[in-house]
Amino acid sequence: MNALKIAAAALTLVAGVASATSYNLGTFNGPGTASFDSTVNPGGLFQDDYSFTLGQQSWVAASVTNVFFQFGLTEFNYISNFTVTLNGTPVPISTSVVGTNVLVQTAAGVTNLGAGSYVLSVAGVNNNAGTVSYGGNLAVTPVPEPESMALMLSGLVGVAYMRRRQKN
Repeated sequence: MNALKIAAAALTLVAGVASATSYNLGTFNGPGTASFDSTVNPGGLFQDDYSFTLGQQSWVAASVTNVFFQFGLTEFNYISNFTVTLNGTPVPISTSVVGTNVLVQTAAGVTNLGAGSYVLSVAGVNNNAGTVSYGGNLAVTPVPEPESMALMLSGLVGVAYMRRRQKN
């Protein structure tokens, strides 16, 4: 019976450690940007989901950054197991040294997405005694529609024709 109580208490403790939060960055019907950030309380695993909708096919650039400090074996604001995914596809992450004791984890990527709903997920583990934080940006640029390209091309042909006609 004691083992059952201990197991139940451990399960409750572990379930309370994980946190998940959802945010809505809105709908992009044309070019636009959205910035986001989060401060994560100490205590283990977290996942933040940022949903957004595209009204048309667009190029989407996403970047997420965690700046942390390292003094000997002690790290401040470090997110371990830092992962960023866009609809389940991992976004590449690099770590670089910016200055003495200052390091940066950056996830950045660009992809072409069709109209629809998407989720950018940021996850990791906060094993620090204090809070950790990260910030990010999402930039959307619509892909020109074929009709727009055809109209532009016909305009260029018209200008070239008029120019050639003036020379003759």
